[in-house]
Amino acid sequence: MEKHIDTMGFILAAIVISITLLGEREARRSEIQIQEVRGSLSALRTSLRALQRVSPRDVTEMVRRARVERDVLVRAARLLNSTLIGIVVVVGLDGLRLIYLEDVEHPADAALLVLGLMTGAVVTGAYGEFHARTERHRADREFKNSDLHHLAELSDELAARTPSAKADGLVATIRERFPAWDLLPELDAMLSLQRGDAESAVATLTDQNEAKADGHNFPILLATAMSRTGQMDDCLSILETLAIRRTEDLVLRELTFDLGLANAHRSCLFGAETPGPTTSTESGSDRLSFDLSLNDFDETRELRDFGRAWTNKIVGGEEWKPTSPHHPITWLWALLEGSLPASGILRLREWRDTTKDAAALESIGFGLLAVRQGDEAIEMFDAAIRLNSSSPSGHWGWSLAYFDRSWAEKAVTGLKRARTCGLSEGLFQLTDLWLHKHELPPFDRSAHIFGARPTLQDKVDLSLLGIVAPLPPAETPQTRLAAAFIDAARGRGR
Repeated sequence: MEKHIDTMGFILAAIVISITLLGEREARRSEIQIQEVRGSLSALRTSLRALQRVSPRDVTEMVRRARVERDVLVRAARLLNSTLIGIVVVVGLDGLRLIYLEDVEHPADAALLVLGLMTGAVVTGAYGEFHARTERHRADREFKNSDLHHLAELSDELAARTPSAKADGLVATIRERFPAWDLLPELDAMLSLQRGDAESAVATLTDQNEAKADGHNFPILLATAMSRTGQMDDCLSILETLAIRRTEDLVLRELTFDLGLANAHRSCLFGAETPGPTTSTESGSDRLSFDLSLNDFDETRELRDFGRAWTNKIVGGEEWKPTSPHHPITWLWALLEGSLPASGILRLREWRDTTKDAAALESIGFGLLAVRQGDEAIEMFDAAIRLNSSSPSGHWGWSLAYFDRSWAEKAVTGLKRARTCGLSEGLFQLTDLWLHKHELPPFDRSAHIFGARPTLQDKVDLSLLGIVAPLPPAETPQTRLAAAFIDAARGRGR
């Protein structure tokens, strides 16, 4: 019987020590957590009062630090304590059994001692658990009574992607606490998108842009909202202007490229460089739902996937082509393939008369040149020049289109304007020879005018003068389009 009592005593001592250490650890954690909440709130208020930008990513980090997180060591200690208490109870019950069955000296005293040890273990464990829970609740209460918790709740509501009166109320609360925060228009835009009101989202974001208060989420929200309202031309123009101010914004850089590619801008179609993927914030279970990434909306995710595939090798030789009927790159691809239906030309004319994207008009104009639709090309370049009269490529394409229609004088005039606007001297000289019906040198004797290594864009341009340049294998969407362009332009030389 003595062994039972000694064992219970040792285990009870271990429980007391463990419970004490656990309580101290929980108290320290709670105090640290409370200080994190108060420190984060103070930093948020100080930054906003000083009119400093506080991005959704900053808020994500604040909430992550302020949340009451589970401590693995504490959970293990609690499990150990429960096990030890269970052992004390089992040993105690076995001791009581022995007292009952065997001849033990002073059985009543022994039974009281065993019951006391069992009770002590259970009470100590219960007290320790109560103390730990009290400390956890103290820290949790500090967080739940803070504005950071309102932001975390709003994140949960927005993540549902359905209209919510609670979300509206939380945004109203945040506006009341932080009326000058530039995150507020973006939250309003997200609520509008949840309600299916893309027009209101566009109006909110446009006002935000005019006030130069556009935050981290602005490019993603604007691209999503304007995709839904069919205003992609305006969207790209706004983002290109914004990119001048925000040169370090990798998400903006990638999205601007993706939109330029979808709108068939030649600098994106055949450019030597593409922006790298921005994956740093596209995952993470603790990321707040208003800390947006390109993956969060169907529209931006499709643009991102399209852009990232552009210069990547096509796997398995599968047929790859753009499919969105709303993007000029799809029309250009079909035009060069010869699969654009007659109704497609009518659609191009309607688009030509409404679009504000001069670069897209130029690209379609060059495609029309390649397939020998000079009259349509002239109209495209006319529209492009009306929008951007200083573009050298617009005037160059206009010159080629008029030459194709046997209007040599206009062609020469257009070429001179292109040179004035900045057309490269080498391309000017080759085109001047072309317009004066001189024999052009083959690629191996003309490539030097573009420098040591002609770009893919240079090779596509040369094809319009009848000079066929060697291309890399058509293993990526980019090189496939270049090959289709050059194949369509074959025979333009004399």
